[in-house]
Amino acid sequence: MKKRTMFDNAKKRTMFDNAKKRTMFDNASALDDDDDDDDDDDDDDDELSYAEILRSRNKFSDALSIYKRILVKEPRNVEAHLGKGICLQVQGFSQQAFESFAHALTLDPKNACALTHCGILYREEGHLIEAAEVLHILLLIYLFMFESLLISIMHFVILHCLCVHIHV
Repeated sequence: MKKRTMFDNAKKRTMFDNAKKRTMFDNASALDDDDDDDDDDDDDDDELSYAEILRSRNKFSDALSIYKRILVKEPRNVEAHLGKGICLQVQGFSQQAFESFAHALTLDPKNACALTHCGILYREEGHLIEAAEVLHILLLIYLFMFESLLISIMHFVILHCLCVHIHV
């Protein structure tokens, strides 16, 4: 009998395919979410900060309950999904952690933290091809960021040279 792993269903529909399919819907529904009060956002930020403090002090179950509470009020909060996933992963709930990271990726498909944790979970489950695919995506994201940084630095240097040349 074949041992079932948490990623058997993931082969049929990968998180990346789901992220692509849901992103259009999520982006369209985000237009309706912009009418929230600023006070609620401040409360969520305070709760999120507190949950991160608890997580940094290894109080994962307390932090997890706060992340869940935030997600009830604000289901599109990527940071709360990431925090929830990290708490679940540390506590050994790999399947639920993967679902949290996958949901974060539906909201932000290029989120390096979510991709990293998904890659770790894939590797821990022995799915090395999927882990390599995630690593490849991460490398592409970082290369793009590095290229953008280099272009910005070059523009700054050129602008600086032009300013020095004009003032001389």
